[in-house]
Amino acid sequence: MAVQLGRSRVSACRTVEGASVDRADQSQTEWRKGQRSGVGDCLEVASKGSLVLVRDSKDPSGAVLTLSIAQWLLLCHSLQQRYGRS
Repeated sequence: MAVQLGRSRVSACRTVEGASVDRADQSQTEWRKGQRSGVGDCLEVASKGSLVLVRDSKDPSGAVLTLSIAQWLLLCHSLQQRYGRS
């Protein structure tokens, strides 16, 4: 699964399929943190249309991983298989 990371200096984050989310749109996005997140090692997730955005909660203006819903589900499934958590 190949994806590109968007950086805060870039105007948009792109997925492999070519969809993008403008940085201005990301600032108005409702980010959610996992319930099982530990102190300081958290990911935040947001949905924007048919895209899932993932970022580091310690660096909200940093890189944002932009995934399609199918890629997000594959990532979650792979992590559940590897670590045995639901």
